[in-house]
Amino acid sequence: MTADTSAPEDPREPFVQALRGLQLVLFKYPVASQAAFQSLLEEGRRFALTDEGRAWQERLLASPLFRGAQALWEGATLNILEPDSRKLIPSALLDALIAAGQEPEEVLAALHLARLSRERA
Repeated sequence: MTADTSAPEDPREPFVQALRGLQLVLFKYPVASQAAFQSLLEEGRRFALTDEGRAWQERLLASPLFRGAQALWEGATLNILEPDSRKLIPSALLDALIAAGQEPEEVLAALHLARLSRERA
């Protein structure tokens, strides 16, 4: 019997796979992703109007863990989901698909550039 010399699995791998799954859903179902995102935003805004919601908001904004989660969310979604409820599909996704000719690597690069330009605006 030989010893297994392969490297142990990275304990973060299941989380990385979940983020990749989120990206796949986002790109495969952009309209549904945008609608779900919008619904979550609206529910969060309603909750923030309550006493309990304001208390949670203060705790979350003061939390380094929350800031890290926010960075992961923005990285996983390439920050293309939009809080504007009138949009059915993220415009950054459409822009990237048109500009890149639908090649996956080019789409990701175009999305990254679109996100950077929105952040600078």
